[in-house]
Amino acid sequence: MSSPRVTFEGHGRQAVAVSPDLRTVVTTDYSLFAVYDVATGELLRSFETEYTEDCNQLLIHPDGRRLLSGNGSFGAVVRVHDLESGVEEAAFGISDDTLYFLLLPDNRRILTAYLQLDLWDLDGELTEPLWTQDKEPGGSPSVLHPNGEWIISRCGERLMYFSVADGSLVREIKLAHDDPEMLAEADSAGLILPDGRRVIFAIDNGITAMDVFDTETGERLPPLQGHTGQVLGLALSPSGDRFASVAADGFVRVWDSTSLECIWTVKAHEGKAADVTFCGDNAVITVGADGDGRLWDLD
Repeated sequence: MSSPRVTFEGHGRQAVAVSPDLRTVVTTDYSLFAVYDVATGELLRSFETEYTEDCNQLLIHPDGRRLLSGNGSFGAVVRVHDLESGVEEAAFGISDDTLYFLLLPDNRRILTAYLQLDLWDLDGELTEPLWTQDKEPGGSPSVLHPNGEWIISRCGERLMYFSVADGSLVREIKLAHDDPEMLAEADSAGLILPDGRRVIFAIDNGITAMDVFDTETGERLPPLQGHTGQVLGLALSPSGDRFASVAADGFVRVWDSTSLECIWTVKAHEGKAADVTFCGDNAVITVGADGDGRLWDLD
């Protein structure tokens, strides 16, 4: 039975992010954000935010100075904080339900996604509304194609490609599914594999398998089985040769990006495991319902 190398005690229920230099990790517990030393697990500082609901996504900006976060439901918003001081620099969002965000390669624009897709500057100015879905749910975490030129979003039964350069719609692909009604559901996590030909979505309705689609044809490939609870988080390793998933069953599973075989797993948390991120290629950090963050060595 694996044991964590480091435990980040007390504030790791919802989301996690690690700094580009792998020296600090941030976890969330509703309105409280906590910053820890990766090597020792020492709590360095914490600060209160304006969140009153779940924080479902964290990202430390590549500049190492700013912390981006997205909250769960009801008045969804992306917030930008100074990581050192905790001061909020910007807050923005349009959707009135669960919101996801994607930092674009220029590191200056953010895509927000749920019932509509919008591009924003880091200071919170709306630069481009891309798409709005008025009647049916189905907005999902958006992913960046490995070529760096396209944003891919699952919007209901379609994969929609948008240009990173100007936000224009490039193409649409209709997805195939054994149960088409499932495609009306939103997703809790999404990830594109380094080959650019396969995209993975975890449907946000208690389904335990992860759907895999061919990005060129829309064909549904064999789903990924193994978790016994809804998959809540996905993360790709820096090299791209592995990805990790966490679920309501409390487990973290690591998969080979080529074969899609599960190569490592451990019971990471009592209750749900809510989020996961890689810390280099050979370790992952998880957070979950028991309130702690944990760093796990994979080798």
